[in-house]
Amino acid sequence: MKRWLSGSLIIATVFVIVILAACTPKAAPATPTQAPTAPTTPASPTSNVSPPTSQDAAWDKVVEAAKKEGKINFYNWYFTEGRGGRVLEQAFEAKYGIELSAIQGRGAEFTERLKTEKRIGQMVADVVEGSSLHMENMRLAELLKPTIDMPVMKEKDVWHMVPNYHNKDAFYLNYQRMFLTMFMNTNLVKPGEEPKGLMDLLDPKWKGKLIISDPVVSEIASRFVLYTSQKRVPDDFPTRLGRQQLIFDPSTPGAALKLAQGNASIAILLATLDVSNLVAEGAPIRVLDIKEGTMVDALSMGAVNNGPHPNATKVFLNYILSPEGQKLMADKSLSYPVRKGITANVPPAMQLEPSNPLLIDPAAVEFVAKAFREKQMVSALKPN
Repeated sequence: MKRWLSGSLIIATVFVIVILAACTPKAAPATPTQAPTAPTTPASPTSNVSPPTSQDAAWDKVVEAAKKEGKINFYNWYFTEGRGGRVLEQAFEAKYGIELSAIQGRGAEFTERLKTEKRIGQMVADVVEGSSLHMENMRLAELLKPTIDMPVMKEKDVWHMVPNYHNKDAFYLNYQRMFLTMFMNTNLVKPGEEPKGLMDLLDPKWKGKLIISDPVVSEIASRFVLYTSQKRVPDDFPTRLGRQQLIFDPSTPGAALKLAQGNASIAILLATLDVSNLVAEGAPIRVLDIKEGTMVDALSMGAVNNGPHPNATKVFLNYILSPEGQKLMADKSLSYPVRKGITANVPPAMQLEPSNPLLIDPAAVEFVAKAFREKQMVSALKPN
């Protein structure tokens, strides 16, 4: 995939030296404030335009250096072509002229790939994308570097969720909010018969009709560890759920597709961003709230430590979090932006305000990331 940067000009400051003519000995000394000046147009009292600063000049240099680098290698999980990925590439390329070369994969795969690149001393990726859980594990493995010195990171009171909410040093930045919850196939489940919470899934009528992402390769088991640790469900819930003849898929988008195709009645703990595009295309799916707690998390991006194009990386991350980038993603990828003032363009069947939100805060991220590394509860959900 390609994306690039348009040129930005270095603003030259012109210094005008005004030499005052000598006055006669009897003339009163000239007052400095009375020196003649060029006519100016008064600024509007409501203007929000600030004069150029040294920070502006520094960022202009970053953009200029990014143009010279000319490329970003993006390890990308979410932005497939059908989710607005191509639109993102074209918009970024049109604005800056930097090529964005995207490689598709999953968070766990990217973690291992980056570890290999680090071990051989040849980093390929500049930017990597994943859930907060996978990004936290990348941070702990020293695969990411802080990216705090960008214009968007100086903005205040414009965020639903500040980009560095999960890690104040900005090793990874939240750029989309997402809910992890249940979904039902409306052709297979009648109105009023849908489960209201996780414990309802233990009803024998759902046996063989529930789909989840495979806990061997996904993070779903570690999410259930959080539910049990907070006593939202009993400790034996994952084991009892594992007896329901669960249907597995290696990925959450794959599980969403199987739900749409009627291979399952209920999908468990998929993210809204896994399902929104299918619903927009007419899939018979509706989002469900979880009474024990719908998870509120984020999709994140981070700058890879020792990536080959560090300046272009900064420009790309700044663009993703800018009003333009956030609106583009909200419109084309049907996502929930982290920036205020931008409407989430999601289908009616996907609109959700959790009644009992389970916020994945920094402590929860660390807890879930540890559970994932240790493969906790995997055998409970998938006993065979």
